Amino acid sequence: MKILAIRIKNLASLEGFTELNFQEEPLFSAGIYAITGPTGAGKSTILDALCLALYDNTPRYRNAESHVKIADITGNTINQNDARGILRDGTAEGSAEVDFVGIDGQHYRAQWSVRRARNRIDGNLQSSVISLTNLTTNTEIPGKKTELLTEIERLAGLNFEQFTRSVLLAQGDFTAFLKAGKDEKSSLLEKLTGTHVYSKISQKVYEMHSEQKQKLQNMSIQQQGITILTEEELSELLNEIKSFELQIGADELQLGKLSNAIHWYEQLNKFKEGLNLAKTIHEQSQNKSIEAEPRRKQLQKIFYVQSVRENVNEFDSVRENIEK
Repeated sequence: MKILAIRIKNLASLEGFTELNFQEEPLFSAGIYAITGPTGAGKSTILDALCLALYDNTPRYRNAESHVKIADITGNTINQNDARGILRDGTAEGSAEVDFVGIDGQHYRAQWSVRRARNRIDGNLQSSVISLTNLTTNTEIPGKKTELLTEIERLAGLNFEQFTRSVLLAQGDFTAFLKAGKDEKSSLLEKLTGTHVYSKISQKVYEMHSEQKQKLQNMSIQQQGITILTEEELSELLNEIKSFELQIGADELQLGKLSNAIHWYEQLNKFKEGLNLAKTIHEQSQNKSIEAEPRRKQLQKIFYVQSVRENVNEFDSVRENIEK
């Protein structure tokens, strides 16, 4: 993560709008710089604003007593560890805004803001609001407050505890990083320097080494069960293999012949079935012809009588014409 700009409005001792743009001179080309000034000038407020925009929390308010109440301008009280208490007295709204480069290389803007009811300086304090915008794509990222804080933490690559023990060391906490445990310090340094990828590579190499080592051990165990043949035994084994190969060739040839025989046998059965079916149909036709013989003879008689009747009718017609 790289901080690009910090903008502050009406927080603690910083009245109005204040901006620190690290992309512009003189800060842009400065290799190192210090935040100096008398007590109450707003030095700590700058660091508070940075933490508020990213984590909705600051070391100053985190370490405050939660059971201690402080009076608000409205006459109400808030907890001493309530970060909304950073709103400058006599103002109705305030905010902290940070532009930064995320671990994905894109630019983002995180904003923490708080206001009083009806935007009046005597209004009750409202809940703080968190927003997150992707400046690279110029889109606001949707989500609830907790979801946005989780996303900011992911993009920053550090949680609040890690951030305040490495990047930002509050007053009195300078030795916290030095006193951190070996594993915790290693994790912080990896995230700060971006060298965590080498830990992953190292872990992967170790896993591959362990896997190959296990394979080698398995092969060694298998090798111990292998008997080395003499020249004579090897020759006999090769002859047996050659004999088996010849036998396999002969068996395959015989199998081919048997396959052809089976094919012809199947064809013969099909022809026999066809012949039997034809015989059955022929017999059925003959039986039907015999059964129909009486009807055929009767029809012949009917046709004969019909022809005779037609001749008689014709004869009667001629006779009638003659008589007339």
